[in-house]
Amino acid sequence: MSRTTGQVALRDARIGGSAGGAQGDRMDTELRERQRLESLESLHVFGTAPETRFDRITMMIAEFYRVPIAAVGIVGADAIWMKSSVGLPSPRWSRDGTFTEAALAADGMLVVEDALVDPRLASSPSATGALGIRFYAAQHLHAPDGNVIGVFFVADTVPRSFGQADRARLALIGDFFAEEIARETDSQRAADVARALSPQPAPHLEGYEIAGTSIPAQTVGGDVHDWFLEGGDLRLTLADVMGKGVGAAILAAGVRATIRMASRTHGVRSTMVRTATALVDDLASAGSFSTLFHARLEIATGILTYVDAGHGLTLVIRADGSTVRLRGRHLPLGLEAPDAWQEESVRLDPGDTLLIFSDGLLDFFDDEEATHAYLANALARHRTPQRFLDALIGVTPANKADDCTIVAVQRRPV
Repeated sequence: MSRTTGQVALRDARIGGSAGGAQGDRMDTELRERQRLESLESLHVFGTAPETRFDRITMMIAEFYRVPIAAVGIVGADAIWMKSSVGLPSPRWSRDGTFTEAALAADGMLVVEDALVDPRLASSPSATGALGIRFYAAQHLHAPDGNVIGVFFVADTVPRSFGQADRARLALIGDFFAEEIARETDSQRAADVARALSPQPAPHLEGYEIAGTSIPAQTVGGDVHDWFLEGGDLRLTLADVMGKGVGAAILAAGVRATIRMASRTHGVRSTMVRTATALVDDLASAGSFSTLFHARLEIATGILTYVDAGHGLTLVIRADGSTVRLRGRHLPLGLEAPDAWQEESVRLDPGDTLLIFSDGLLDFFDDEEATHAYLANALARHRTPQRFLDALIGVTPANKADDCTIVAVQRRPV
């Protein structure tokens, strides 16, 4: 593709000056670019398959910002590879003259509230091409050595403002994606943390059967599930801290401990609010966040009261085999003020089964609908929660990309 005058200006800006700029500046920039590409190559991520677990977060962020486009873009020598995207028709795009190329060259986050009044970008193909982008905001994705390997960006076809809270949230999401892409195994303190994350044996409840399991991708992981009796009712928790290994596991243990403490004297929503308040600083300092589903099951009535903070992976499989999805309506801990959270409820009738699972399970199937269909069919075949989980563990791949956790609570048929 031939370059317009504006595209040439963008490329010149990326290499440290105009076409007639100092040769030394260009050499320094070319050296940094070689180092950046070497770092990218060491991660083996450019051109690899999109990540299902990324897509959920990307879609959630696009919905939260109310933008038609959001993507994790890995920037190679000549092209941009979308590791995850919403609103883009292709995973591969030319790098030349795009907003993403400009973002790569920026000192930090690049925010363009209206491209058509920005002389740097008004003639970019991102603005003048088929996408017609007017608003664009991008956060760098850093490799462990500090080199920028890509960006996480949101974009719109109309101008819009982007305040400090929006920028802080975008930075947090970008850091999460960077850590996921460049994650490293760590096993120090793994055994102790693994023991801390293991729930107590499932309580024996008249008229119910409960089972659950968590299979980390590494020695330990960021998934945690828990169950306990409080005031004669059953409390259920499944949290998924973004990240892998010991660091995520420690945060997950903190989520579980805080939930347990708060639930002694508080209802479901109040427990969630207190947990978010207690952990906001820890999550922020770790550059992380946590999806969380917490519920109270009234044993006598089967009424389940819950709050879903960015989880969105909970099903009720009715006795007749039909399914009800309990959709999450809120963002995860660390991304949204908890006073926005609201309780919801559903009733488990005799023969119904509640399934709560983490997004690691999605990696085994083509999409969420296929996952739901498999779970419903498997439960129909194996009937009880424990036999169902035993069968599921038997088909779980040894080399998993993500932690996988599932909790099943069945109200026995009359």
